[in-house]
Amino acid sequence: MRITKNFINYAALLLFLSTPIACGFSGLPFETLSMFTTNARAGGMGNAYTAANGDGACSYWNPAGISGIYYSEISFLTAPLFYGTRFNAINFAYPLNKRESFGMSIIKLNSGLAERTNSLGENLGYRFEEALSEYVLTYAIRKSNNLDIGTNLRFVQQEIDTYNVNGYG
Repeated sequence: MRITKNFINYAALLLFLSTPIACGFSGLPFETLSMFTTNARAGGMGNAYTAANGDGACSYWNPAGISGIYYSEISFLTAPLFYGTRFNAINFAYPLNKRESFGMSIIKLNSGLAERTNSLGENLGYRFEEALSEYVLTYAIRKSNNLDIGTNLRFVQQEIDTYNVNGYG
């Protein structure tokens, strides 16, 4: 196989475009929720779970995946983390008929308590907690043996001390 100059140029351009570029911000809102897994099976697969189906937790990874369920399913996951932080997930899936399924998930990440300080580092006399929450409604339909279609409606919420923000998608 002869490697042409154009091939090398295209490969270098592809490598450059796929390389992360350092930015002045530290990620996207609610990105930390996607760092965890909502069930042990996905965790055991290293979160390589986007092609899986037939599981109530599929709505977290791939909304079309719940179209493969044949019975109602509910799963719970709780993971205590460092410094009082905890991750909790509840997933529910229900087959409406042989081709359609409905799912619902609640995912929460709560930090441990932290002391409230001012900009000089002085203690303000109380403690607070951060909470990230995600509520997901999923609908999926099996169009054929080789095609499943699914969609999610997500509502996310973040609360830190007296501040909060909401979003949906």
